[in-house]
Amino acid sequence: PTFAAVLFFFWKVAPSLSSSPIWKLNWDQHSEDCAKYWWSDLFFMNNFIPVGNPADGLAPTTCVGGTWYLAVDMQLYIFVAPVVLAAWHHGFYLKPLQGVRKSASTALSCALIAVSVGLAAYTTVKRDVWLQYFGEGNFYYYYVKPWIRAPPYILGLLLGLIFHDFTSEDKGQKRMAFLKRQLPSWVSVALFGLSLSILCLLVFPISTYYDTDHEIPPITTTHSAGWSRDSVIVYNTFKFFAWGLALFILVLPTCLGKLGLVTELLGGHIWAPLAKLTYGAYLIHMLYPQALLTSTDATTFYYHTSHTLGMWLVFTVGSYFWAAILWLVVECPAGNLQKMVMTSIMRPPVKRKLTDAQPLNNASKIIRSPRAFNAAANNNL
Repeated sequence: PTFAAVLFFFWKVAPSLSSSPIWKLNWDQHSEDCAKYWWSDLFFMNNFIPVGNPADGLAPTTCVGGTWYLAVDMQLYIFVAPVVLAAWHHGFYLKPLQGVRKSASTALSCALIAVSVGLAAYTTVKRDVWLQYFGEGNFYYYYVKPWIRAPPYILGLLLGLIFHDFTSEDKGQKRMAFLKRQLPSWVSVALFGLSLSILCLLVFPISTYYDTDHEIPPITTTHSAGWSRDSVIVYNTFKFFAWGLALFILVLPTCLGKLGLVTELLGGHIWAPLAKLTYGAYLIHMLYPQALLTSTDATTFYYHTSHTLGMWLVFTVGSYFWAAILWLVVECPAGNLQKMVMTSIMRPPVKRKLTDAQPLNNASKIIRSPRAFNAAANNNL
């Protein structure tokens, strides 16, 4: 419901909220894209439809920008999660695997990650994927495909299964207590430092890709890029796996009761309100700045750090503000309605208990008039 409400609002309502040459040019194109591809967004197919340009991988825009990642998540949820869960809990319902079902599931997860890494390498080489367009050089064939982005999802799923095993089964709880006793504190701290190092190495060195002798960095061309071709292939091949692995080794010690400060920080109650608004903010975080900029742009834009930071603050706070409105008007009522419907459907039928008065079937059918009542009383006497 929330996704549909955002899609409808920015398709049918937002274009009429202002009027200017820039506004009309932008929102007329947006409405045209929505008319063509609203169903692709709403049914989580917009990372496949519309088809990208084979030459450079650029895809025509769809209705709600950025929601291709919802499609990736949904596709992994439908096609990958059931396989891993069936292996972990049931050993694929095969008797030979019942005793080693968790090991089989872990092996399967590692195999799926290896396939994903291999496909990332193959696509990078075949499609000549570079770091450009402020994202990836081949958006359609590399950046938005579920088989490229699968490693963090699979590692997160595997970590969730491990945590479930540690907390819901007697053997798992004993295993967790044993590991907690045996794992030195310095190992947890080392894993934390390793995780942060990997995350930083994935994020900050990208700036050197644009460090060239040319006045304009290579945004839409690979000419004079700051990295060698081999460096880009290695980065594009392993970056999603490395990102997921870094988060895996960051969270794993907290599942064992280690890194108490990190656990308190990440699990603090302060994040609860923002957690309720994150989905709505994600849905509108591209369209809200688009509306704001196209309604206020009147002069040529010149880059300045303070101005850019100020705009970032306006966009972030504004996105969460409108997400709060969206949560109150759409998401929370729809969630409560869904809960009520599902509760009524899943509620078992109430079994009526027999009482001493209920077997008197004939007596319950009598007595519609005083004469009949008196006759029945005299008979009983």
